[in-house]
Amino acid sequence: MPRKVEIIESYIVDDNDYHWFDNYDELIRCKDCKNWEADEDERCMYCGEGILPVTEACMGYGFCSMAKPKETE
Repeated sequence: MPRKVEIIESYIVDDNDYHWFDNYDELIRCKDCKNWEADEDERCMYCGEGILPVTEACMGYGFCSMAKPKETE
């Protein structure tokens, strides 16, 4: 099944022109991390590992360098 992924890339800027430099890894949002936990209504959300303090502004769209993808079936 197709899925959307976000990739962490870097570029070198030369005279306002972007030159691709490297592809580092997939960016994993909190809501897609195996450590992300929420109640039934998704009103109380938190990082099960205590890595990232979760605020209402985040609502699962934040990310950190310790994220691990959820296991898929």
